Amino acid sequence: QHTPDVSIKELAMSLKLPDFEGVIVIVGGTKDSTDEEKNSRIDQLFNRGILQAALDTNALLIDGGTNYGVMKKLGSAAADRADRPILMGIAPRVKVNLPGEEIEDRHNLEPNHSHFVFADAANVVVTDTSADAPSPWDASTSLMFRLAEQLSNDKPVIAVLVNGGGTSKDCIVQATRRGWRTLVLKGSERLADQIAATHDFFDEINAAKKKKESEEDTSPV
Repeated sequence: QHTPDVSIKELAMSLKLPDFEGVIVIVGGTKDSTDEEKNSRIDQLFNRGILQAALDTNALLIDGGTNYGVMKKLGSAAADRADRPILMGIAPRVKVNLPGEEIEDRHNLEPNHSHFVFADAANVVVTDTSADAPSPWDASTSLMFRLAEQLSNDKPVIAVLVNGGGTSKDCIVQATRRGWRTLVLKGSERLADQIAATHDFFDEINAAKKKKESEEDTSPV
């Protein structure tokens, strides 16, 4: 568990992770789509796409670690493989049950993760002093990105958005501020589809603009 008296650098060193060449941060929703065909395609993406990419590039995978939504899908996909990547979950300690615990209103951990790091609410980095006090989930989100940045040590980092809501939006903002590339899974609903639609909209505007400029350049004088 990360406590206020332990620096991010000290925490990263204490994990003693195997060597890796990059970091993939998975962010997204805690609920599955009601469309079974869409869920099946997302499952295939995790197994044949993200997990295989992590193995091919020897990348560390980081997510929220609980047994819900995209985190459960990623863990289940890892469980189906003989060759598993490093899969780290980062969650608020006061919101999760450790093995053997059954505390009401807490989330269970996804059992196929290889590592877990637990956040303390006192560790959250507050950027807006006018906002409400940070929640435990704010703390784990803050820790996820600070630790991913520390662990990457100038190695490439990419964020992958699948589905997602308000917390995922904060994650994408943090990734963008750090200059990380973001892969958005179009068709996974909610925030991912909103961002994809906005991207497509501006692509259409730019394509129309370029077409007009091209026609003007080739028109006879």
